[in-house]
Parts: sequence; C-alpha cells; structure tokens
Amino acid sequence: MSLLNLPLTLLIVIFLALGIFSQWFANRIKWPSIVVMAIVGLLVGPVFGLINPQESLGEEVFSPLVSLAVAIILFEGSSNLDFREIKGISKAVIRIITIGAIIAWILGAITLHYIIGFSLSISLVLGGLFLITGPTVIQPLLKQAKVKKRVDSILRWESIILDPIGPMLA
Repeated sequence: MSLLNLPLTLLIVIFLALGIFSQWFANRIKWPSIVVMAIVGLLVGPVFGLINPQESLGEEVFSPLVSLAVAIILFEGSSNLDFREIKGISKAVIRIITIGAIIAWILGAITLHYIIGFSLSISLVLGGLFLITGPTVIQPLLKQAKVKKRVDSILRWESIILDPIGPMLA
C-alpha cells in the first residue's frame, strides 16, 4: 500500500493528523513529542515506504519547504525566552555559549578525527553540528528531569542561543 497516489491535499491532512496523534500519544505515555514524531515519521517513510515527500511534492516545493522548516525550528525557541530570567544567569549562559561551545567543538572534532578517522574538515563540520542541542530536545527533557529553576533557565537559554550558532560553525 502506498500513499504516493493520493492527492496532495489529502496527504497534508494525513500528516497533520499523524502529527496531532503523535503529540497526543507522547503526552499520554509521558515521552518527549519529538521522539514519538520521529518514530512515526520513520515508520511512514523509510520503514514502510508509504510516502516519499520529495517525490510527492516535487523538488521545486520540497527544497524550499525543508529550508523554511529548518528556519522555523532554529529560531522558534527564541519566542519563548523570558528576558527577565537572564539577569541572574547571564554569566553562566555566556560561559557555556562561548568557552564551553569552543571546547566542545574542538574536542568533538579531535575525537572524530583521531578516534573515528574522519578527515579534519568533516570532523570540524560534525563537531559544529554536535553543539546543537536545540530547544525541541532540551525542553522536553528538562520537563521530565524536573531540575531546579536556575538550571532549567540556563540550559533553555543555552539550547536556544546555540541552536542557530552550531550550523553556522559547521
């Protein structure tokens, strides 16, 4: 069975329904929604081959749509920031996004180069990408871990600020 022959509007409705179901199911089983959505996406895509978005939408629609989605994901977290929080945590956040990020990038690149054997250029790119924790990953984890408010704020700010910086470094 393939969904490839269905009209585009119906495919969009199916994927919106899958997204809503994934959010609801994740809430019921108390998992981060990003995990459930990733599993559902893998199941309907590569695992069962029900849909290939690039084929269904065509390259002229698919590529800009992916670029738009990446931009929304990268910068969406900043809309949730409470700038009153930064007063008490600014030193920690600055240290994490400067010194901490540089150390993590360099050590990640060195590890990839010397232990895994990647070329230096590939290691530097991947080291930059490994900096990205992102609010879509960190915030659900922070909710489940129930950390102190100060730690929660620091990690939330770090994830949101480094989210667009990691790809630029890469």
